[in-house]
Amino acid sequence: MRNVWKYLLLIIVSIAAYYSATDYEIVKCDDNRIVEKYDTPVSKNQSYMKEFSQSYLNTTYYRPLVNISFKMDADLYGKDYRKYHRTNLILHALFCSLLFYTLGSFSKKEYLALVVTLLFAVHPIFANAVAWLPGRNDLMLGVFGLLAFIGLLKYVDTKSKVFLVLNAVALLFALLSKETAIVLPALFFAYTYIFNKDAIKQKDNITLYISWVVVALIWFVLRSIAEMGEDANVFSLAIFLSNLRVIPEYLFKFAVPVNLSVLPTYSNIATIGGSLILLLIVAVFYFSPLQNKKTAAYGLLWFMLLILPTTIFQRANAAEWNDYLYCRAYLPLAGLLLTLVALLTKYLANVNKNTILGAGIGATMLLFFLNINYSPAYQNVETFYNNAIAQDSSRAFFYEVIGVHHFKKKEFNDAMKYYELAQKAEPGYYKRSFQVAQAAMYLNDFGKAIEYFQKAIDLEPENTAIIFSMATAYDYSGNINKAIEYYKEGLAIDSTNADAHFSLLFAYQRSGALEKYDDLLNEILNKKHQSDKASQRFSEFAEQAFRSYDIDNANQLWKYSYAFDTTNTYILKKITAAYYMQANADSCRKYYDKYKSKGGKFSSQEMDKFRNLIK
Repeated sequence: MRNVWKYLLLIIVSIAAYYSATDYEIVKCDDNRIVEKYDTPVSKNQSYMKEFSQSYLNTTYYRPLVNISFKMDADLYGKDYRKYHRTNLILHALFCSLLFYTLGSFSKKEYLALVVTLLFAVHPIFANAVAWLPGRNDLMLGVFGLLAFIGLLKYVDTKSKVFLVLNAVALLFALLSKETAIVLPALFFAYTYIFNKDAIKQKDNITLYISWVVVALIWFVLRSIAEMGEDANVFSLAIFLSNLRVIPEYLFKFAVPVNLSVLPTYSNIATIGGSLILLLIVAVFYFSPLQNKKTAAYGLLWFMLLILPTTIFQRANAAEWNDYLYCRAYLPLAGLLLTLVALLTKYLANVNKNTILGAGIGATMLLFFLNINYSPAYQNVETFYNNAIAQDSSRAFFYEVIGVHHFKKKEFNDAMKYYELAQKAEPGYYKRSFQVAQAAMYLNDFGKAIEYFQKAIDLEPENTAIIFSMATAYDYSGNINKAIEYYKEGLAIDSTNADAHFSLLFAYQRSGALEKYDDLLNEILNKKHQSDKASQRFSEFAEQAFRSYDIDNANQLWKYSYAFDTTNTYILKKITAAYYMQANADSCRKYYDKYKSKGGKFSSQEMDKFRNLIK
């Protein structure tokens, strides 16, 4: 019981450091996809076992336990997405408790293990794992990975089958949380080799190795029968070699946690600084006496081995995204702390305990306040991507996400600001100019819309979406002839576009080109473009003509509308009323009879109007 207060302290501190995250919104960086997937009636009606038969977010990643955790959040909290962060906080507190136990197993100075774990618990670099919902992958990998390692430690000590089972089950759970766990058996084998080389071929250890093979086979079978999504990653030796710089970058950001980014990109300063830190650690290790050297070496191996799987691939869209994520260092850096504890145990042997505790508490408070200052970057879409922009202003995609966020909220001026910044950062990509033009359309700035649609067309001349948008911009600006020109240009590329046919038809109508109007109308009728939609479009224009007292045109348009949808009795009623207004008794009676034969009924007031004309 003497250690209970230490665990309570760790839990309180680790939760306090990130408690504000329980009020954070969705930042639209994979977390929105998670919420959209699980906050649906289909998902809520599915069993939890269904998650074992599908991938993580329709990718090639197989992480059913992570899927289950998000489904549980959805079932518990519904649309209150902020509460999803509670699960991340609980996992972080649990990991810190397991980390303290692990570090304490390698050091006689338990207070030193406590201090180092407190530093981990509040370190701002791990906001990427705790305050960002998709960081849960690494949190769960960390919890189950450490639990499996503790099972290994206890099994090696006691040979109890209980701990053998704990090791195997936790290893399987780690694999079902994130693929990086595939290196854990190698790491566990290294432990048995480094700390008890003579016993490596003993029967008990052979049983241990067999259990790892069985676990790997279970994971492989489950993954192979699951429905996987698309692979968005690229693999190559060049990618692996270039990504190795993530090792010094993690070291530097862990040692100097300033200017952290939610979506980091490689920095020469961080790479050089981290390389120097790595050299320092190796030098200290090399010149240290034999005592604790095995533990220090194993900690370095832990750090390196768990990072390597994340260096062998790169996303296909890496050019517009980011280079790496801090959350991937969550479990690897636990190994670095093992090295730190091993080395400090020797070099601080003669330092007073209270001095160490005092220095540790001071460092913890400093990191705590750095964290409190940094983690709000995960608060919402704007804080998230503005933080990413502050660290790397060259990525147009960062501006785009904020722009889309404002656009969907109909905040078009703000959307325009970020779309223009994205276009400035990446002027050679047609989508950037296209988005500026779209925002300008909603702001009724048709001149600007036309300017940027033209820039987009210059970059993507066969893109009919841009061409038809340009036609619409000219249409709205009142330049009907230019609108017709672009509608025709787009239809020459894609003659199946029904909306463009209708837009061109009504442009002809407004321009007075009646001969072209009739030809195109016949073409549309022959193509039978989306009958219900065509009927609706003609009916809308008929209503406009009717309100303008252009009864002849309205009547003709309603007839076209009825030609596309002969089940719509409402249109027959409108035609009957139009002929009544024209005092055309024969036609009024004809459509009145047709309306009645289709089951239509007039009110008594309407009948009073028609009675004299149709009797």
